[in-house]
Amino acid sequence: MPFAPVEAHTHVDVEVELEVADVVHAALALFVRRARYAVAGYALALFVVLLLLEGPGDLQLIPREILRPLAISLVLLPAFLFGFIYWNTKGQFARSAKAARSMRYHFCADSLDVHAEARGGFLPWFAFHEAIETKSSFLLFLSPHEHYLIPKRCFRESGEVKAVRGLLQGQMGGKAHLRKT
Repeated sequence: MPFAPVEAHTHVDVEVELEVADVVHAALALFVRRARYAVAGYALALFVVLLLLEGPGDLQLIPREILRPLAISLVLLPAFLFGFIYWNTKGQFARSAKAARSMRYHFCADSLDVHAEARGGFLPWFAFHEAIETKSSFLLFLSPHEHYLIPKRCFRESGEVKAVRGLLQGQMGGKAHLRKT
C-alpha cells in the first residue's frame, strides 16, 4: 500500500521521555530483524537435531550421546541470547545520563529538528542512513550504530504516527522500512 505524498506543511512535534521498556523492546526487535536469517537457520538446525534424536537407533548418523547435549544447548540458546540482550540493554540504560533520555523532536518535510541536552540539531533527511518502524517505535539511524529512538506512545494522536510514517516514506524512500498497517 503506497503512502500518501508528503504535504509541505506537515509538522509533527513529539516529546520523548525514554523508559527502560522502550529501549529493551527496540533492542530485541532490532536483533530479530537483523538476525532473521540466523534465526531461521537456528530453527532449521534445531529441527534437524530433534529429528535425528528421535529417529530409529539403527539409522543414527550421529550417536545420541552427542545429539542430546547439542539439542539441550540449542533449546537454551534463545533464552541465553534474549537474556543477554535484555540485561545488557537494561544496564546501559541505567548507566546513561537522565538528560540523554529526554528529547523533543520536530518532524517537517525537509528535516528532523532534535532538541536535547546531550545531543541534537537540525538534521536534513539525507543525513539518515536508515529508518525502521517496529510495533512500538521508530528508530532513525544516523549510522549503522547510532540512532534516535522515538516510542509511538509519545505521539499525542494516531494521526501523528501516520504523518511521520508518510514523511519517512516520502523523504527516505527505500531507506525507510515501515510496517504495513
